[in-house]
Amino acid sequence: IIYVSDCDAGKIRVYDYFGNFLQDIGEGILRSPKGLCTNSEGHLFVADSELNQIFVFNQTGRLLLNFGSPGEKFGAFSEPFDVDAGRNRLIVADAANNRIQVFELYWTH
Repeated sequence: IIYVSDCDAGKIRVYDYFGNFLQDIGEGILRSPKGLCTNSEGHLFVADSELNQIFVFNQTGRLLLNFGSPGEKFGAFSEPFDVDAGRNRLIVADAANNRIQVFELYWTH
């Protein structure tokens, strides 16, 4: 699966390995998705630099969680630009605040 941030359209485009379009994710939810990644459970993490939030979608594109707000405090963002998830951690490049924020991930099923 290949995920592409479409910043202008405010959504994530999903393609298969051969470049065939599969679906859009986040349409009507996202405004300016930038960096994205998936974790070992298949969750898709998206940094939205206009909304100053992080969004988490499942493999079918359903929104599971979003968090963050504009600001400088821990958990707030100013133009988050990229994300990386692994080993139960989420790392966010918080561009306009000139910092990296690290969050512990805890999933309940």
